Amino acid sequence: MSSDALWLPVAISGGSVLCLYLSLRAVKRRRIVDDTPTSKTTGVFIGMVELNGVAITDEPLTSYMAETECVHFSWSVEEHWERTIHETYRDSNGKSQTRTRIESGWTTVASGSENIPFRLRDDHGEILVHPEGADLQTATIFSETCTPREGLYFGKGPDAAVSHSTHRRRFQENAIVHRSPVYVIGQARERKDVVAAEIAASDEASMFVISVDGEKGVRSSLGWGIVGWFIAGGILAYGVQMTLPGNDPSAHWSVHTLSSLIFTLLWCVAWTATAYNSIAGLRRRVEQAASNIDVMLKRRNDLIPPLVETVKASAAHEASLQENLARLRSTLERGGSTDDSVQFLKEAYPALSSDISFLNLQQEMSATETRIALARSYYTEIASFFNARTEVIPDRWVCKVLPGLSQFQLQLPQ
Repeated sequence: MSSDALWLPVAISGGSVLCLYLSLRAVKRRRIVDDTPTSKTTGVFIGMVELNGVAITDEPLTSYMAETECVHFSWSVEEHWERTIHETYRDSNGKSQTRTRIESGWTTVASGSENIPFRLRDDHGEILVHPEGADLQTATIFSETCTPREGLYFGKGPDAAVSHSTHRRRFQENAIVHRSPVYVIGQARERKDVVAAEIAASDEASMFVISVDGEKGVRSSLGWGIVGWFIAGGILAYGVQMTLPGNDPSAHWSVHTLSSLIFTLLWCVAWTATAYNSIAGLRRRVEQAASNIDVMLKRRNDLIPPLVETVKASAAHEASLQENLARLRSTLERGGSTDDSVQFLKEAYPALSSDISFLNLQQEMSATETRIALARSYYTEIASFFNARTEVIPDRWVCKVLPGLSQFQLQLPQ
């Protein structure tokens, strides 16, 4: 069999495998969205989280084209070109012929983008979001096509033209506008400056999306990706069968669809594995949430008692010092001495600091209890969500067929 006869079915099968991968990747990402409950900013703790709110910042950016306040913007300028191609070819009789065709297209001649960290605010509070590394799904705030007779052509675009230019330029800008609604799903981590969480890109998270279309828009986009890539892969798999050397066009239809059926079977098996891994991953998040509570409780037990003892010792020392100073002053006064020596002692002694120690202890205790409350709230939320998720078909069937995915009893660590 000639290798030249195999290159086409091999190439088509490679495209079919790529479509299979992209469809299952969309399945995985959509399940992450479905498996992550929507939280409030005050209930965010370490791990994958999903939030809805508005994007705010104290110093918003000004977009390049629309000059609108935003937290992220990206823009591009495309120039249209058109050229005539004259080519020579041989017809069916072997005679040399010439033909003319016209090629045209758009070439990007300038582009740029900028973003800054922003705060996502909902009806419960705020959380810091770092958009670097996120899949940004933005809104179009500027779109216009013009010619050199309009000021925009050179005002926002370059002076030089591309080869074969028709002198038409297309200007477009997308952005996340300041104070506009946003949907965020990504990895939450603890901030280093204050006792609070923040959302940022992480190697541990397989998904980080900031979208102005909301959760429904993200799910819809991923759903179309699942269906679209699956259909494309099935068609390509059918093409593999039809282009194989020795294929009989008169054979029964089931023979022609064999490769498409194999593609569908592989997709179903891979979907089941993805669903199982998704449920198992959700279970691990519940276990991690319970572990986070234990960590916070251990932190309280290890940190607070030594701080209390330190503050008690400082207070006792300063109380003893005050008593000794009062006794010394009383003795000097009975002896008829002046107050100069006592005044000297009072000025030499540093300012008492037990009140600062008590304040620091109070702040540390408050921060610790806040961490514990957040950990408990997150555990309750994610465990309840896991229990409800495993009751939904087809996930319930996956849990019945494959072991190790039982529900959790909500018993918080004390």
